[in-house]
Amino acid sequence: MSTNTPKAPLPAAARAFRAASQESVEALSKKVDKMMGLLSELLSLHKTVPPPSLTPPIPLSTPSVAPVTDIARQIYEGCVKAIDDKAAYEEKEKRVVVIGMKEDQSPTENAEKDEKLVESLVLYSGDPEVKKAFDAGQITHHRHPKDKPPGNRPLKIQLPSKCLRDAMLDGIRSKRGRPPPLPAPSFIRKDLSPNQLDLERAAREEVKKKNIEVGSLTYGLRDYSIITYHSSTASAAAAPTSVSSSEPVPEPRPSHVNTAPRGGSR
Repeated sequence: MSTNTPKAPLPAAARAFRAASQESVEALSKKVDKMMGLLSELLSLHKTVPPPSLTPPIPLSTPSVAPVTDIARQIYEGCVKAIDDKAAYEEKEKRVVVIGMKEDQSPTENAEKDEKLVESLVLYSGDPEVKKAFDAGQITHHRHPKDKPPGNRPLKIQLPSKCLRDAMLDGIRSKRGRPPPLPAPSFIRKDLSPNQLDLERAAREEVKKKNIEVGSLTYGLRDYSIITYHSSTASAAAAPTSVSSSEPVPEPRPSHVNTAPRGGSR
């Protein structure tokens, strides 16, 4: 007659290993279930996407290789142009431009009038170094382009350095209201490069749009940057703070910004 003998309990280490193994299996099972769920979602999404076009891709033609001499010439021409552009830009960095001042038909009278205007702007800036340069004959001016007849050409004022150019502009722009030497609608700004002129025209359109949206003369233009008037519409039209030296003060109407090109590049 056989008797059932009770099984000996597992050692503690074996019980711990079985528990850990069970936990690992459960964790792995959860990850597998999650991956299967994501795969099912991807398959469902794939069914909703239309099949790709069966049109074969257009083969790319092999680019022709230019001769070494042509490549060298192109590199040389690019370097020369970059040097010329740098020199022209450095000269522009020393100039300011007066826009909107009408000319006299007599070249002599026009030259005298421009000389007095430049002197008035120098004195109005209040900078002693700029005044010293003017007295020494280091500040010159000309109408641009020189080969065109008198009319309404921009007046370009050349200073000895960018530092003096900035000092003159800062001195003029730091004062409230329109500079007395610049009757409306004339104004003074930096001499802009062709790329900067493009930015100015784009900014002018943006200023026009913004002012129409708000229904007041809230925004203005300085060189090629959009600025905000620090006063109400009425006072901005009468005497805006330090902006009238950069742009003409417009009448308070929605289409106040003139979008015509302002001046030319050298």
